Amino acid sequence: MRSGELDNLAEDVGERRDVAPHQPEVARQLRALVEAVNRDPGVSELGSGVRTLGRAQTTRPWIANDPELSEVRQADTIFSAGGGAESRG
Repeated sequence: MRSGELDNLAEDVGERRDVAPHQPEVARQLRALVEAVNRDPGVSELGSGVRTLGRAQTTRPWIANDPELSEVRQADTIFSAGGGAESRG
């Protein structure tokens, strides 16, 4: 929100009239949402939604057609036999 302003774009496309004073609860809810979103990834520092840097244990690509990954095709076949999506392998 720009400086705590609330605009009604259906009636004021040019954003000339601040309706926050007439809709304080909506303005409060939006302000709280913006603050929560800013905290999650973090704006000035890492937020609670940022995971720590990790490293892959293997750099092998995970491709369903890889003959060494038969368990992936088996899982797909079991899923399709149970009425799910058709086999992708």
